[in-house]
Amino acid sequence: MLQLTKEAQELANLYMKKGAIPSSEPEYAHIAVATVNRIGSLASWNYKHIVSINPIRKIHEINSKEKYQIIEIGSLEIYGGAKYGNL
Repeated sequence: MLQLTKEAQELANLYMKKGAIPSSEPEYAHIAVATVNRIGSLASWNYKHIVSINPIRKIHEINSKEKYQIIEIGSLEIYGGAKYGNL
């Protein structure tokens, strides 16, 4: 199980401060948790706040500036889950 560490919380706060995720949705801190734990990709059903070009670009920009890897964010279809039943 991955934990919401101080490092992940600080990154999540930066995402909110910079408008990558809405400050009204702090539960999206899971993106920061995945990032600090070097998870390479994240699948989501949330097309409004997560799987959308503007939030993804902002997250990539913040991650690059803060020296974190780029996390690939996409829908289940992109990762093959809907077709193969593996997600």
